[in-house]
Amino acid sequence: MSPMLDIPISDAERIRFAELAELFIECRDVYRDYATLTNWRPVDRSAAAADAAMVRQLTTDHSASAFAREAITKVLHWYLYSVSEQFNGLAALYDDPSATLVAPRILARSIVEHCAHVWWVLGRSGDQADERLARALLEEFLSQEEAKRNIGRLVDRDSDDYRREVAFYDTIKDVARTLFAEAPYRDGDRLLTLHGQKMPRPEACAVAMLTAMTRDLTERSARGLYGLLSNSAHPTLHTVNRIFSIERSDDGNLVTVQLDSEERDRHAAIVVGAYYNVISHVIQYHGWPGERHAQFNRTIDRLLPTLLPPARA
Repeated sequence: MSPMLDIPISDAERIRFAELAELFIECRDVYRDYATLTNWRPVDRSAAAADAAMVRQLTTDHSASAFAREAITKVLHWYLYSVSEQFNGLAALYDDPSATLVAPRILARSIVEHCAHVWWVLGRSGDQADERLARALLEEFLSQEEAKRNIGRLVDRDSDDYRREVAFYDTIKDVARTLFAEAPYRDGDRLLTLHGQKMPRPEACAVAMLTAMTRDLTERSARGLYGLLSNSAHPTLHTVNRIFSIERSDDGNLVTVQLDSEERDRHAAIVVGAYYNVISHVIQYHGWPGERHAQFNRTIDRLLPTLLPPARA
């Protein structure tokens, strides 16, 4: 098949890609601006400050208490940092729409998964600080468990690199034991568990967030949506079959592009909507000022006008 170097994109489509790239940059900048403005510290009398105060009461062990006080906000900070970089990547891809018909879906899946875990750690209204802390420690534990396993496959187990990973892995378990009298463990369904909190698998976590933030999205539809995003991250012909049509002729192959503008905007709405809900929750949790958030609202209203409800608190 002949190489597909010059894919025809209409001027109207290029304008829309540029608008979405602008929106993705705004998503990146909301995180950056709040991180700079607040140094990622909670306001007094915020929910985050109350959680930190509660954690101090869980133990008199100084090292465990210091680790635990930062655990929740650390997870929120670094997962949203990752999301901000992924939005930056989406914006860069959308600057050249003729070369970015498949790759954005891969970043979209990662954004949804990261947002889902922030949503899961923060939890719902009525959750207690010790529950949020247990969920944050499960995130730390699973991250380090995976790192220890895979670095152990790459280097000698007597190496300093591997010993360092094991030491941090043991630290997390020790902190959990100090706080909750147990280390993380897997239940009968192989779900990682601590203090009654069970970490959902990636699909279940994403589906729970998507259905919670979208009233008319059923669990079945959310699974299908997440599944299609996941398909794009693995070898599959389905994604390209929906975009490219190849017709054979006597003088070569004719490649045509079938851009689905509605699908493109739906994908943008999924990632921006997930991020908007999550970062709004994070801002409220920390008690941060709302001016920058209001600016974010206005940008969304201009570039994805159907995403947000007409009236917001």
